[in-house]
Amino acid sequence: SAYEGPEIEIPDNIKDVIWTVDKNFICTYISPSLTALTGRQPNAVLGQSINTLAPDKVKEIVQKQIARIRDNEYLLSIYERIEADLTHTDGHSIPTETIVSPLRNSDGEAYGLLGVTRNLTERQAMEEERNMLESQLRQTQRMEAIGQLAGGIAHDFNNLLQAILGYGEMAQPKVEPGSRVGRYIDQIITAGERARVLVRQLLAFSRSQVLELEDIDLNVVVHDLSDMLRRIIGEHIEFTLVGSPEVEGIHADRGQVEQVLINLCVNARDAMPGEGTLNLETGHLELDEEYCRVNTWATEGHFAVLSVSDSGHGIDAKIQEKIFEPFYTTKEVGKGTGLGLSTVFGIMQQHNGMIHVCSEKGEGTTFRLYFPKSKQPIKSTENKKATAPTGGTETILIADDDAGVLSVAELMLAGVGYTILKATDGLEAVRILDEHADEIALAVLDVVMPQLSGQAVFEHIKKRHARIQVLFSSGYSADGIHSNFILDSGKQLIQKPYQRDAFLRKVREILDEAASN
Repeated sequence: SAYEGPEIEIPDNIKDVIWTVDKNFICTYISPSLTALTGRQPNAVLGQSINTLAPDKVKEIVQKQIARIRDNEYLLSIYERIEADLTHTDGHSIPTETIVSPLRNSDGEAYGLLGVTRNLTERQAMEEERNMLESQLRQTQRMEAIGQLAGGIAHDFNNLLQAILGYGEMAQPKVEPGSRVGRYIDQIITAGERARVLVRQLLAFSRSQVLELEDIDLNVVVHDLSDMLRRIIGEHIEFTLVGSPEVEGIHADRGQVEQVLINLCVNARDAMPGEGTLNLETGHLELDEEYCRVNTWATEGHFAVLSVSDSGHGIDAKIQEKIFEPFYTTKEVGKGTGLGLSTVFGIMQQHNGMIHVCSEKGEGTTFRLYFPKSKQPIKSTENKKATAPTGGTETILIADDDAGVLSVAELMLAGVGYTILKATDGLEAVRILDEHADEIALAVLDVVMPQLSGQAVFEHIKKRHARIQVLFSSGYSADGIHSNFILDSGKQLIQKPYQRDAFLRKVREILDEAASN
């Protein structure tokens, strides 16, 4: 068949494959880019029927359009888009997109078809990357929303627990040990303590926990905890620990780092009901911009890395998207709260660190924890021994908008000799402070109160009554006294729900330190 239209000039370096066919389905032109796409030479294709060359989807469209051309059905320059796979001469499949439109002569009559075939490999890779990033973004947003909800619930529940545990603790010595009422009170306190643990896990997940940061050696933390971990996981699991000398110090709350490690090892143990291996390994890693661009959970920088690897049953890919959500668990009813991994996630987020899981069903699991390295040298710290709580005769202002908390705190302090003044909001606290400034030695301020926050009352005290000491109490609300829930230097805080002895000891320490200064 003769080519009826004008000569087509196509640049040799164009990536798309340009081709034409006539009314008899014969290929009348094909661009040199065919070789790069399929491995075939254009000369081997020219003059051949499109029916023997094109994928079925393209062939179907070509046949349909040629039929319309023969019947003079084309009145406008319409086109059709087809996605189909081509086969390279070496056997691998190539995803392509083909656009087919009619060719017309100067009189407007259609005499064939023009096709443009484009390699979709790069586009599909970009779309997969975009979908992955969108999925990671949705996961992050979902976790943030759940975290805000968890933090709000925990804050309110801590006020309730303060009253429950506080009254229970004060009632305990008032009854006969072993009596029926005594046993009831014991059960109330035990249940309250269990609730306290759950709330703290929620707070860790929501990044609302108050951290006591210090510069610590990750290798030392892991080594010191190794004996306990061996007892936790049991003798049926082989335990190995490899510490890298290149690991630098990290700025972290040691107790929270230990909690992370214990939670992960307990989960690993439960994933290996029979024999298995659990490996802990520390190392140092630098994450660059390119890595973080693809992995949106990561940030650039130098990190101390702690890997926890087990040979257990692994985690299915669909489940991995949910494992850090609170109360999600695959364990049997009564075997877990679903807060272990959510606690780990929250603690790592609060430390400006990261956690990443690598797992396949039946192939074991590895959790990698990334801690930003410390900017200061590591200092050794010694644990202070707790002293027996004592009372005093000073006047103390307690400001809290929760009636239960206010009442139980008053009973605790008045019971050991202190004179108590009470305020139910920030404005009332300021009024009492101004009226009794010469009497008040300490103000116990709830972080979040109506009218004025604890922080605002604190600023008033420092400006007008600098002699008065301040102790904050908090259920870890996000609108509090510290940035990112890391306590500012110079501020004292006791976390709700607090125990009587710890509260009295903290009050006495602040008053004694002020007197000595």
